[in-house]
Amino acid sequence: MYGPVLLAAFLLQSNVPAPVRVYSDTGARRGDLPVVVPHPDPEPYLRVLTGGYAGRLLRLYQLEQRFVRPDRTPQPGLLVLSDNQGGFPRFGLYTDAAQPALAYIDLHRRSPPSGRFGAIDQIFPHELLHVIVHDLAGPPPDGYATQVHAIGVKTDRITAFNEGFAEHGQVMAIDDPDTAPETRALGGDKSMRAHAHAQFGAYRSALAARVHVAARAQMTFPLWFSQGEQVLRYHAVRDNLFSLEPDVPRALYTRGRAYDAYLLENTLPGRLGARPRSTGRLLSTEGAVAALFYRFVTDKAVQAKYREDTFYGQFGVTRALVDPLDNAYLKLFAAIRLGGYDAAGVLAAYGRLFPDERPAVVAVAGHVLLDVTHAAPPELWLLNTAFRTGTSLFDQFRAAPRAHAFDLNASSVADLIAVPGVDAAIAEEILQGVPYESIDDLHRVRAVTPDVFETFGRMRTAMLEPPAPGTAAEGRLTFKTVLMPYVKRALFVWIVCAIAGALLYRAVRRIPRWRLIVNGLAAALVVLIVGWMVNSGSGLAAPAAPILLLGLPGAAIRAGRSRQLAEAGMVLLAWALAGAPAVLAVTPFG
Repeated sequence: MYGPVLLAAFLLQSNVPAPVRVYSDTGARRGDLPVVVPHPDPEPYLRVLTGGYAGRLLRLYQLEQRFVRPDRTPQPGLLVLSDNQGGFPRFGLYTDAAQPALAYIDLHRRSPPSGRFGAIDQIFPHELLHVIVHDLAGPPPDGYATQVHAIGVKTDRITAFNEGFAEHGQVMAIDDPDTAPETRALGGDKSMRAHAHAQFGAYRSALAARVHVAARAQMTFPLWFSQGEQVLRYHAVRDNLFSLEPDVPRALYTRGRAYDAYLLENTLPGRLGARPRSTGRLLSTEGAVAALFYRFVTDKAVQAKYREDTFYGQFGVTRALVDPLDNAYLKLFAAIRLGGYDAAGVLAAYGRLFPDERPAVVAVAGHVLLDVTHAAPPELWLLNTAFRTGTSLFDQFRAAPRAHAFDLNASSVADLIAVPGVDAAIAEEILQGVPYESIDDLHRVRAVTPDVFETFGRMRTAMLEPPAPGTAAEGRLTFKTVLMPYVKRALFVWIVCAIAGALLYRAVRRIPRWRLIVNGLAAALVVLIVGWMVNSGSGLAAPAAPILLLGLPGAAIRAGRSRQLAEAGMVLLAWALAGAPAVLAVTPFG
């Protein structure tokens, strides 16, 4: 690990500012800029950011800036801790003066520095890679997808490259031998991986069921998905699972179940042994792009092939100061400068810059099932106004619905069966003909009737008409918008189940109407809370809850008064029946 040490020495000798500074957002603004002040206790953050992969990347950031702007002194990496949820690369802040172009990383002030998936020592490098790409290739152009990105979501090539390239850094941060021990331990934590696998498995089971009124995995999606996705960003990327088809039940590939199929296709990692995704889908899925660049920078052939001193001179260093991993990154930075926001374009640019390394590029791409011996297929974007999805995966119940935009050459079965007139058989035949140079090429697909072809033509026209749908930005969503459908659904299910439960209770025991209402509400509420919040592998917790928590106390009171066990038994039966509608509501079946 001598390379980073030598680079740091070089940077210090060159009077470059400290590689990272930590600030706190005051919440005030001057003009459009947030006002920040030095953090009162930066030490925990400096400790994890100046070592391991984050420290390496901060030094590479200095070199990248010399490459892009050789006439300016590189800026340090800036971390701003704020109350904003999530992590973002941002530009422009106010310290002791306005600095409208200054890049910084905005993370939530309660984010742990290390020791868990998605901690600062992983997310800071992720966001810093966004800043580096922004420096190299300029601001990202608008994408075409109408879905907010996530590790398994198929969006567009621009979004998938931008996010996938950043996400490979999270894997590198955990695997770095000099990272914090508690972060390094995450890679070998089998329990967290098993827990995430169980969560995604339960989600698949819920959506695959014929009836899933208020299944736990979907009703609690906002509570478990973020952390589960962070686990996938490491394990599923390292295992290259997003290059494979996910395990979506064939029964969902009907027009009536298209949304369930869509959700599973864009949430689940691929299944080992499944067929690979098409080239277009690989280039549009950030999980696959992350695996590509993780393999690329760690490939021994790429690392070992050094260039002439003039190449490294562009970054302000000499070849002797560059270790193998830094060597891979500096060459990749040069390729991003030419290739822009497209994984295929970056690989092609790398081959043009370093033609003697093309065999290594082909080999690395082959590891993630990407064929770079042929040109990437053209993008043919379509807008299906007959099929609406949520604006993000968190928007499971489509509170902010958007017409579905997709690239025909990156399409999946779920994309196609949502098109009026297309069934699973037609969809498979269309996919077998990929890639298409234009919509007219669909004429060669025998199953595409004139009516279906006309539908595809209308979708193509709708996509080209201004204003184009564009990428759905995270900033447009609010917690209220996303969470209100969950709250409304929960309240509706509770009331309906309470009414049905009260009627069933009355069939066994005659009590005053007000008590029936109270008992129905209580039984339904207990079942729903247990069914949504208690992880019971046997599935018995929800039906047992009203009996144990409400029935037994009531039966004991009744037996004490009447001295008759039969009446106590009727109390238990009444509470069991009162909870039955809620049990059915939380249980996916069929």
